Amino acid sequence: MGAKRHIACSVQVFGLRVAELKDKFPEKKERRRKWFAVEKAARKVAEPELRELLLALPARLPNMPDAA
Repeated sequence: MGAKRHIACSVQVFGLRVAELKDKFPEKKERRRKWFAVEKAARKVAEPELRELLLALPARLPNMPDAA
């Protein structure tokens, strides 16, 4: 196992309101879905910029619930 490599990436994040969840979806065998309150989601990410973005979501999405 070699040293960890860091690669700079540029991403776009889109906040979405979820009205319905499907039980079957194409990546079902590859992904696990889990919902978190904003604060808990922010604690689970390592990147400071992503953490800040998550914490800013309630102000950017009116009527967003604080807890999931």
